[in-house]
Amino acid sequence: MENTSDLEGLWAKYSSLFKRAFGDTDNVNNFLESFGERIIVCPASHKSDQKYCEPGGLMKQSVDIAIAMKKIGESLSLDVEPTSLLKVALGHDLGKIGTPESDYYVPQDSDWHREKLGAYYKFNDKTPRMPITHMSLHLLASAGIVLTLDETRAITTSHGPGRDENKSYGYVNTPLQSVVQSARLLTIQTK
Repeated sequence: MENTSDLEGLWAKYSSLFKRAFGDTDNVNNFLESFGERIIVCPASHKSDQKYCEPGGLMKQSVDIAIAMKKIGESLSLDVEPTSLLKVALGHDLGKIGTPESDYYVPQDSDWHREKLGAYYKFNDKTPRMPITHMSLHLLASAGIVLTLDETRAITTSHGPGRDENKSYGYVNTPLQSVVQSARLLTIQTK
């Protein structure tokens, strides 16, 4: 399991990008104030053989995906707003922090699961089961952070068109949807 050495620096970068994407508004500042500590310590995965299984993993993954999305969008000369790319990259996995009342991931308390499976975190039974992307959209909407329809679709389908919750979208993507799906795959698959 990797250690994030500079959570403070990573938070400064992440929160700055978040404000650039969503605006430096009261709603955004309140969101970052309310959830900042949880975002800082949140991993992006629960097992050590998966990338970003560490405190700060969610921030690191989101920033890496933002960089990949920008490169993909530019290399393909796609007509996608840079702000939309940033919103989707930083917003798509926010649901991994959980609900306002409970964390999605909690530390694994079973030695066996940690030692044999490399599961350093487990899913919190107190957090309702729903797709992470749907929880992400709920958290943003609850904070009064508005997204366009294309940004909402891109966040909803960011984990791939083949997931059951995304089948109703068919396999027809907007450029923004394609960019986030590609960036996510490229970022998560490479160690």
